[in-house]
Amino acid sequence: MIQALKKTSLFTQTSMINCLLKISALSANRHSAFKKSKSIRLKRPLFTFFAACLLSLSLSGQDCTGYHQYHCTYADYTYFYSRQSKSALFSPGQEGEMHFIAYADEEYYVSICAHKKMGDIQFKIFEDSPERNLIYDNSSDGFSPSVVFRNERTRNLIIEVKIPDKGNDKERRCVGVLIEFKKTNE
Repeated sequence: MIQALKKTSLFTQTSMINCLLKISALSANRHSAFKKSKSIRLKRPLFTFFAACLLSLSLSGQDCTGYHQYHCTYADYTYFYSRQSKSALFSPGQEGEMHFIAYADEEYYVSICAHKKMGDIQFKIFEDSPERNLIYDNSSDGFSPSVVFRNERTRNLIIEVKIPDKGNDKERRCVGVLIEFKKTNE
């Protein structure tokens, strides 16, 4: 899941950098050797090029940054938001995973959210070890979109998200993983 997010944001950053480099090169050429009459002729192509770059960025992909903050269900006010929460763009039938650290003596609330057209999203929580011990699978819990669990020792965990294949619908949509935590009173 993080890899899908990185690919999308890397493509967007690369496109933006290329557009800015081309614009600055055109701008530098315009100011150096051209007369005023020639620079007026360059303003329209420069504006057209800049508009085309912005249009290509908006068409290149949906921005899922912060999707989990606005669409996932939060626990009650006793939990704190974890900055390990993530969002990414998924296609039907796609699987992804993200890693996070669960600290000792904390209770965690994990919530998955996506557009209704994505269907029942399956997510599993594994221990990040060679054995990959299964901690939770929401398919055995009626595809519940959230889970609460206690962690007695610090460990690395993996959240695996699987989007069902919906036949003809191949539209990519945002999926969010919200993680919240609170100290346990023991």
